[in-house]
Amino acid sequence: MSYEEMHKIIQEMLSVQRDLQETQIKQQATVGDLAQRQEQFARSQEQLAQRQEQFARSQEQLARSQEQFARSQEQFARSQEQLAQTQEQFAQNIENQQNILQELIERYGDLAKNSERQQTILDQLIGYSINTESDRLDLQEQLNLLKQKVEKIERQKS
Repeated sequence: MSYEEMHKIIQEMLSVQRDLQETQIKQQATVGDLAQRQEQFARSQEQLAQRQEQFARSQEQLARSQEQFARSQEQFARSQEQLAQTQEQFAQNIENQQNILQELIERYGDLAKNSERQQTILDQLIGYSINTESDRLDLQEQLNLLKQKVEKIERQKS
């Protein structure tokens, strides 16, 4: 083999060796990038797992809140029903009281007049009793007589 052929073969071998080294360097860089990407991927997976856990906790909390809200709504509905019943009972009580009051007014409307009339009659009877019979009767007898006279007058007016 000639010098030129050997030189050419050596140059080709050096070229192949350079290409091989460049390829190895590229592969090492690619392996480094791949390792970094794997680390990033692992971190991303960890973050995703944490977010999933947070999401699950949030969903559980939301479910509990919804249950509490539903219970609150049920309690509110019961309270409204009780309030409506109480208001209805109150309205019935007021109506009953108004009816009773109206009946009392009708029954005893002239009570003041009757009371004044009876007081006048009583005053007249006391005056009559004291003036005409004071000499003969003691106080107890006067009261008994007065009661009898009041009863007699009431029977006569009835």
